[in-house]
Amino acid sequence: MRIVSLHGDGSAHRQWMTVEPTHEAWAFYIPPASEVREATRPSWSSPYPVVALFWPGHYYQLFILLKNGITEYYCNIITPIAYYPGRQMIEFRDLDLDVFVSSQGAALLDEEEFAKRLPDYPASWIEHAKAASKYLLNAGNAKRGPFTPAIAAKWRAWIDSRCKR
Repeated sequence: MRIVSLHGDGSAHRQWMTVEPTHEAWAFYIPPASEVREATRPSWSSPYPVVALFWPGHYYQLFILLKNGITEYYCNIITPIAYYPGRQMIEFRDLDLDVFVSSQGAALLDEEEFAKRLPDYPASWIEHAKAASKYLLNAGNAKRGPFTPAIAAKWRAWIDSRCKR
C-alpha cells in the first residue's frame, strides 16, 4: 500500500512506498527504513517506526513518530483523503501548513508556504486549514485527542507484539 501526497495544485509531492494496514480503520504502519519518495529531492527514510492516522472528511492527518524513548507527532494539514482500494493507495493534497508536537508543546510550521499559496486555494480549503491547525495546536499543547500518551503507548505495544511473532 502507498500514501500519496500531492501539492494543492495536484502536482506530485511525496509518496510513502511501504505502508501496512493495522487492526484499526484508517491507521497504517510504516516500518523503519521504509522509502519516502520526494518529487523534487532524493528519497529518504526514518530509522524508527511511524503510525499514520487519517480521519476521512477531516483536513488533517497525523504521523506518530515512535522514536527510541520519545514520541513526536508530525501533522499535515490536508484536503480530505481519497482512498483507492484497487490501487492500494490513499491520496490527499497537502495544504503546506504543518503542526509539530513534541514534549515541548505544539508548533505551527510552514506558514510562509501556506501564505504564498493562499491565492491558489479555494476559500473553503483556507477556512478548514486554519480550523484544523488551531485544533491540532490546542490538542497538542493539552496532550488531548490523538496526542494523549495512552495512544502512543498503545501503538508501541502493538508494534512490539508484531516484532515478537
